Amino acid sequence: EARKSLDEYLTNERGRESGALFLSNRGNRWSRHRAYEALKLLEKQANPTLPSREQLRLSPHQLRHTHLRKLTVKHGLQFAKDESGHTSFRHLHRYVRPRKDELKTALEALYR
Repeated sequence: EARKSLDEYLTNERGRESGALFLSNRGNRWSRHRAYEALKLLEKQANPTLPSREQLRLSPHQLRHTHLRKLTVKHGLQFAKDESGHTSFRHLHRYVRPRKDELKTALEALYR
């Protein structure tokens, strides 16, 4: 659904030329601060309908973590390293290390 909405935005509003994904009313690239504000607004709109344990924490950095984690799971560390721009795998582990609950589940499944 998100991909469909993004395609519609690119087709009907922004245009498909290269450049910034989101533009201000004046046609300028969003600042980091503007992106952060937009994500906080989405967070504020979504969280009242969610139980406390499921509430969202959105930030540009959180999206980066999510993107690199999914890329690593699907295609491996080399892809995530190249996408992140890091020259070393050392810095990448903070983005892709498994959460405690994921590690526990994986260890339990290992001996079933």
